[in-house]
Parts: sequence; structure tokens; C-alpha cells
Amino acid sequence: MKKYLLAILAGTCIAGTAQAGEVVKTVYVNQAPVSDSSAYVALRGGANIAKVKAEGEKFDDTSFAVAAAVGSQIVDLKTGSLRGEVEYTYNDSIEDKDAEYDAQLLMANLYYDFDINSPVTPYVGAGVGVAFNDVDYMDRSDDGTSFAYSLSAGVSVAVNPKVNVDLGYRYLNMTDFDATIAGQDIKVKPYSHQILAGVRVAL
Repeated sequence: MKKYLLAILAGTCIAGTAQAGEVVKTVYVNQAPVSDSSAYVALRGGANIAKVKAEGEKFDDTSFAVAAAVGSQIVDLKTGSLRGEVEYTYNDSIEDKDAEYDAQLLMANLYYDFDINSPVTPYVGAGVGVAFNDVDYMDRSDDGTSFAYSLSAGVSVAVNPKVNVDLGYRYLNMTDFDATIAGQDIKVKPYSHQILAGVRVAL
């Protein structure tokens, strides 16, 4: 009788251990792709439709813009989430006759992602920072720094739990700065409309 009871107990323990192993295995497999970090890196690029005004004259041209950023989710809300990032942007030169302008920017951006229970997430954003401007005219150049701000909107598509693809519009204003060209002081006012596509990868 004792041998019979011991056999039943041993069989029960073996079956229970096997079942627990399957549960552990299932949990591990289901959770493996999920990132525990809210931090990310991002790379963006696209069209830079820029306009420059200087001393009553103005010119516009289309070039390209590239940007790299690091960011993180700040807070998760009922209707969405708030994230912040630091971004470096390079706006390639625009040219018109004898004038040329380009800029590099360091921005602090804030985005709100709307939760619509879908892989597609609309977002709006705003940013502030500093622009490092360079202007050339008649083979003479000068540079200057200025306050910059941006407003943006777009959509983000979740490719998987770690990768998002973004497509959006950004208004970028470098405000005005003073430049000296050929001994003449001029006030330069540049701004851009940008269409940017990019990828965000969770760390």
C-alpha cells in the first residue's frame, strides 16, 4: 500500500514539475520581445523647404535635412504619453544667385503621442533650442547663433515592440540674427517647412 501511495505521489510531482516548466517557458517566450526601457534613439531625414529674408530681400530653395536624437518617455497618461528628446539637426545649404545659407541646430523636443488603440499613433510636438547659422554672399561669409523653435505633427507606426517608423511635418524657425557681410550689418531671418521620415529604436 505504501509503495502504491509513493508511486502516485512521485507521478504527481513529476507531472506538476513538467507543467510548471511549460508555464515558465510560455511566459518567457511571450515576454521576450518586450523592451523594459522607455529610452530610444532616433534618426530622421527629408525635405527642407527653407526661406530666408535679409534687408528687404528674400529667397527660398529646397534642400535636405537630417537629424539624430536620443529620448525617453516621461509620463504615461490615460489618453496617451508624453516623451522628450534632445536632437541634433543639420539643414543643408540653400542657394539663390550669390546668396547661400545653411544651419545646424541643437533642440530639446517634447512630443505627445495619442493613444487610439492602434499600431498607428498620431503625435504633436514642440521644441526649443539654438541654431548655428552660416550665411554667404558674394564669396563673403559670416555666422551667428540664434534662438530656434519648432512645431510638428505626424503619425508613428509600430513595426514591432522596439521599432517605430515616423512620418511628419515640422515648422522650424531660426528667428533672426545679425550678420556682417562686406562691412555691412544685415539682419537675417530664416525658417523652414520640413517633411521628415524616420525610425525610433527602443534601447
